[in-house]
Amino acid sequence: MPDGPRLAVNFLAERGIALVIEPHLSPTRLDGAAIIGRNGAPVIGLTVREDRLDNFWFILLHELVHAWKHLDPEKHRAIADENIEKPAADTEDIEREANEIAAEILIDKATWRRRNVHLSSSARAIHDFATRMQVNPAVVAGRIRYERRNYSLFSKLVGYRTVRAMFPEVKWS
Repeated sequence: MPDGPRLAVNFLAERGIALVIEPHLSPTRLDGAAIIGRNGAPVIGLTVREDRLDNFWFILLHELVHAWKHLDPEKHRAIADENIEKPAADTEDIEREANEIAAEILIDKATWRRRNVHLSSSARAIHDFATRMQVNPAVVAGRIRYERRNYSLFSKLVGYRTVRAMFPEVKWS
């Protein structure tokens, strides 16, 4: 949906999960965080540092996976994530798991491989696959870019400069 990120805020709020959108905290590379709130419910924070739709959906799901699987009042009351798209080689197990599950939720691995869209270089194939999977084409294009480690591919499909515009109440500076 064109206003999907805005709808996500409402959807999560109805389920007791606060989604907070804040401007990027310079000079960090903070993308998102998952925190246990005072009332025990998860709070998800996103900086929209990259201001791309593909990035928004991946980071949101990554943080939701942390809230679901990793937040714990004894061990991890908060998890902050920097530069999720380019994880370090020594990424912790919980970061690797959050990445894998977020990717699987967006587009399951079996369908991704079976449909061969990851081999595509066609915007039409990306749009067709996205329609079939009921995801924004930005999600498909972003996954191809990530897997190929080529961030110049499909630049017009990843939704540059679209997410921040959906949150005019945030002072983006």
